[in-house]
Amino acid sequence: MLPIQRNVTIQATLVEAAEREGREMNRATAAQIEHWVRLGMAFESSPDVSKVKIRQALAGETTIDDLNALETRAFFANLAASMQTPTQAERDYYASLGGSSEAPGLSEEELYGDALPRPDSEGTSAGE
Repeated sequence: MLPIQRNVTIQATLVEAAEREGREMNRATAAQIEHWVRLGMAFESSPDVSKVKIRQALAGETTIDDLNALETRAFFANLAASMQTPTQAERDYYASLGGSSEAPGLSEEELYGDALPRPDSEGTSAGE
């Protein structure tokens, strides 16, 4: 198959991991990424892995208790990836929470009490 050249955006940590692994396996970075893609495709096409069940668990329609060991690993890999790349709607939602007095969590006063960090003369918090 002839190679095709396209621009894609990949997280820097994945490219760096591919560079490291590629050096160890004597592969170019692109070849290492291709290798991982092929492994992922083989994994997802395995009869032991149900993409439907993984998607249902990611959507909250079923629990991870219903997944086998391979599906659970795929679930957490997909979950981690989705958390690292939030949608614009997710960003907007959490940004709106930050400006709300009803946002969950503790205020600085509740969190630090009398030990509330105060900026020093250099603008950094005391104790840093």
